Amino acid sequence: MNLFFLNRPITFRGLMATKLISIGSPIISVDEKFLITIDKVESFFSSRSIRVKPHLNEQTALALFLAVHRPNSSSLSHYRQALQFTTTIWTEYFNILPIDFNTVAANFSKELLELLPEHTRNVLIHKQVCAFERDFDCAKSAAEKVFTLCQDDFRWAWYAVNTRCITLDTTIKDAMVNRADLMKPRPKKLSKMALAPYLDLLNHSPDAAVTANFNHEKNAFEIIALQPIPRGVECFISYGAHDNAFLLVEYGFAVEDPQKRDGVHNPYDHVVIDKEIFSLEIPGEKEGFRERAVAELEGAGLFGNYSLYFGQESYRVINALRLYACMTHQDFKGQVNIWRQVFQGKLDIVSVQNEFLVKKLLFSICVKAAHEIRNRLVTLNEWSKKYGELSKDGAIQAYFTKLILESALSVLEWNLENVKEPEF
Repeated sequence: MNLFFLNRPITFRGLMATKLISIGSPIISVDEKFLITIDKVESFFSSRSIRVKPHLNEQTALALFLAVHRPNSSSLSHYRQALQFTTTIWTEYFNILPIDFNTVAANFSKELLELLPEHTRNVLIHKQVCAFERDFDCAKSAAEKVFTLCQDDFRWAWYAVNTRCITLDTTIKDAMVNRADLMKPRPKKLSKMALAPYLDLLNHSPDAAVTANFNHEKNAFEIIALQPIPRGVECFISYGAHDNAFLLVEYGFAVEDPQKRDGVHNPYDHVVIDKEIFSLEIPGEKEGFRERAVAELEGAGLFGNYSLYFGQESYRVINALRLYACMTHQDFKGQVNIWRQVFQGKLDIVSVQNEFLVKKLLFSICVKAAHEIRNRLVTLNEWSKKYGELSKDGAIQAYFTKLILESALSVLEWNLENVKEPEF
């Protein structure tokens, strides 16, 4: 084993290299027999008259299995009696799982939730809550003839799976395939999702240079180093190119860069402004043109998904605003034809007047959004003072919220500086 368990103040639990891990070497390898997959879950429940496939998706099945094994659950004796089991080879793993998932955004207090960006609350969290409720109904229905599933146990288990599961990517890249590989028997189809004991101690970093895959020859899931990891350095994995809002909603944490090397705490942080663009009031807008502009944007694949970034203009935002600015022109059809040429890269701008209005609209959006973020940061600070000595969970929740708001403000301030207040 090349890893050592450690506790650190910022990343909490983690794994450190006990010796140099060279490029191409495994950081960690978990044998298939220790992976908790839907096949193992089905084997457990099918002998107890509960059908898992095809009624439950993989996350629901894993969560149901975890729920009936939840340590210290008030319903544990009920589950064991109904399902006639005692312990499993994963009991020790279950015992070291977090006792709650209070740092996941959906589990924040109502006051703190209100301070998160609107898109985070109304889209990301709402989508997750709906998924949980759907999965609980399915799991409860599957189990009801044998035992009564406690929603609190399932919620704990569902978030344990959501924050810790791995994807078993069995795709063989074309560049790596040779004749010998093609002659080998095709491996059996694996589950798409699994819980992997010990592996989930690795922390996330957007800079992690690793690859993860299931090694069929070794019959194990492996994390491979793509750059050397010196002895005594913490090993990281990457959960993907996700911003802090997504990480907080899905995994219950956010990353911090005290120096803000990329201008933000997380290089993928951005500010969603769909609502602001959809509700834009444009002086001089001609009646009936907005519906035509929306149809044009939809046809061009530019309707919605509007985000601002640090250090670069947003292609989608600028081009959408250019078309919206055309709505003030009497010859809307002619303006749209010019806009199409801009969109296709044949022209740089629709007109000087159009570009001026685009900057004016974007400046207005950023000013209002930045003002709102500053107010939320002030409220967050007051909230922290109001409750004095916060609980550990409360302090962590406030800290992660602060990181998201600080990045959002940095993004908006960069865009304000980039467009400046237009003068014409």
